[in-house]
Amino acid sequence: MTKEAAVSVIVANVVTLRDVTSADLPKVTVFARRYYDSACTITGYAELPDALLSYVEEAVVQAWNKRGAEGLNSQSAAGVSEQYIDVEYSLRQNLRFKHNPLATVFSAVQEVDGNA
Repeated sequence: MTKEAAVSVIVANVVTLRDVTSADLPKVTVFARRYYDSACTITGYAELPDALLSYVEEAVVQAWNKRGAEGLNSQSAAGVSEQYIDVEYSLRQNLRFKHNPLATVFSAVQEVDGNA
């Protein structure tokens, strides 16, 4: 699945799961593209396999829930305490064992050939 198709699926799922208005679609799309690109960098895939899209979707939902509280680690109001997580760190942790095995081999071959 191409990046734009994957981003469209992720955005559609987040819209279904959360109260997202049509005015908020560009923000959700930015989150989806950002975390899709991060996931590709973390795993070494040029295009993520469908099985890994749920991790990106989770990161987008976390970022959506965190909006308005950027820069805060936690907040309390009316006896309710909320703690926020670092979305990028959480995505790295979730994908840490999902690397593309061929990316490592390709990288090693480039270094041996001197094309790195």
